[in-house]
Amino acid sequence: MIATQDSTPRLGQGPLAPAALVRMLLEALVSVGMLAACAAFFGTRFDGPYVILALLVFSLTFPGHAPHGTSAGAIAREVLAGWVLVVGLLLMLGWATRTIGSFDPRVMAAWVSAMLAAFDTGHPFQADGFRLGGPPAPTLVELDRDVVVDRAAGTVDGVPVRQLSGEDHVLELEIDGHRVRAVVNVQPDIVEVSYHGQRFVLTGPDRLADHVAVGDGTVTAPMPGTVLEVRVVTGDRVGVGQVLGMMEAMKMELSLKAPFAGTVTAVDAEAGQQVALGATLFLVETDETDEVAE
Repeated sequence: MIATQDSTPRLGQGPLAPAALVRMLLEALVSVGMLAACAAFFGTRFDGPYVILALLVFSLTFPGHAPHGTSAGAIAREVLAGWVLVVGLLLMLGWATRTIGSFDPRVMAAWVSAMLAAFDTGHPFQADGFRLGGPPAPTLVELDRDVVVDRAAGTVDGVPVRQLSGEDHVLELEIDGHRVRAVVNVQPDIVEVSYHGQRFVLTGPDRLADHVAVGDGTVTAPMPGTVLEVRVVTGDRVGVGQVLGMMEAMKMELSLKAPFAGTVTAVDAEAGQQVALGATLFLVETDETDEVAE
């Protein structure tokens, strides 16, 4: 039977029985073990701040005590109240030290990419706003998704960003009021961000791909360029991989191919037309009769 009186073992009351010592350590060890398990699940090294956090959790939960109630409901409420107290204290600590918040490596990667693009001057395509007498235009950074960086306004996808320091690939930003320090390495086709022992790798789109085919049969321009030739018209039946047209971009000829066999239902390109990145050029739809026959 569970005792209803205060049966918490005290260190100054003489020798402790093994059962009492286990009871004192159990709650603290379970709490620290759960913290270590969460760090392992998310692939984070259990060192530095996590060791400090583990010591703090241990101090808050040691020594454990026996529940005062006897019913299952009373015991559950007491355990829940203890966990709420610990979580509340940790949240207050995180709020006081400004360490609560999610980390998006795209913000760091996009900020450095836009900063390097701003240094690339001396060509007629730079968006410095000089010709319009206005502020520099935002920079579109293509990572695993498009990120808009407005260095003049100090935002990344609308989130306030202020650069505190940046030297030797080490960048420190204030992102929405939180200080973030990470190592950023920008290469032509890849961006690496190292933050608190975690390495994030962000890659952009394949610019040398023959075409970009969306699952619904849409064929788009892989990069800005000029349409050289259109080989199909609306209503033509095409096979998988058949060339629908040709375009020129960066002095390269690119083939625009059908993603699957079907019928061309739309042609939005003509020879000599200037097209932008991602512009829809062709639309191919599968033939239901062919699918049934197969």
